This record gives sequence, C-alpha cells and structure tokens, in this order.
Amino acid sequence: MTDQEKIDNPTFFTCGGYLKKIAYKDAFIASWENADHSDRIRVKDLPNFDADIFYEISGIDLRENR
Repeated sequence: MTDQEKIDNPTFFTCGGYLKKIAYKDAFIASWENADHSDRIRVKDLPNFDADIFYEISGIDLRENR
C-alpha cells in the first residue's frame, strides 16, 4: 500500500489491507499485459474467438488492420 492509501484507509492494519476496486477493463488489460505469449495465443485460438467481441468486453484490440 502507498502512504496515501494507508491514510485513506486507516483500518488497513486491523484488516490486513483493504479492498482495492479496479474497473474490470483496467483489470483485464493488466492481466493481458502480464500474460505470457503462449497464453495470449491460446486465447486467440479458442473456438469461435471473435476479436470484435473480445475488444467490446475487454478493451483490448486484437483486430487486425483496423
């Protein structure tokens, strides 16, 4: 936790932390950035994978030539 997060959440010591809320698209993008190359290929190779739908849900643009 940053010093500011500790100030903003004074009960962090009792609870052992706090619940950090992240928008799901931001979490999706962070997860994608941390995924290794083989995991990214597995996602793209899923049956019926649609890059347009994936972009709409995740905010990650895998569409080619757009």
